[in-house]
Amino acid sequence: MPCNSSLQYNRTLHECCPHRRAGFSLLELLVVLAVLLTMATLILPQLGGRRHGLLFDQTAEDVRTQLNRARLLAIDSGVVVTFECQEQGRGARVRQGSQQVAGVTDPVELPEHLYYQTDTAGAGKGDWLRVTRFQPDGTAEAARLRISDGQGRERVFLVDRATGAVRQLIVEN
Repeated sequence: MPCNSSLQYNRTLHECCPHRRAGFSLLELLVVLAVLLTMATLILPQLGGRRHGLLFDQTAEDVRTQLNRARLLAIDSGVVVTFECQEQGRGARVRQGSQQVAGVTDPVELPEHLYYQTDTAGAGKGDWLRVTRFQPDGTAEAARLRISDGQGRERVFLVDRATGAVRQLIVEN
């Protein structure tokens, strides 16, 4: 029976093969699934790296904020304020005289894969090291503090001696 239109052709095919149903075969579904899985394996690692980068950037901003808060605390209170961190560690603290300041500056505990580095020599890993002292007049000891993820990403914080201003440098290796 000759076909004059696609509608007639489809009706004729259905009449010839009534057991055949419209839809996708198992093979077609498996091919599509394989393509989607391949695409997912290529994309998902990039998304994980982006998340790590955003966490690193936010942590760096938190450290810069804590340094600036320590400076403002020294100016407002009229007392020398010290910013300390653990060499090759994850903790940082602010001290006013010999007392740790509570409730004024939240401690910055770095996420597990990040750590502090300073130019100050310490006795060993985990020792509390003075990074800088902020004076009541706004000046500070010149300092350099780094946070690193051990995979080539670093943020370097420079404290200016004359103004106590904190600058952040981005280092990508």
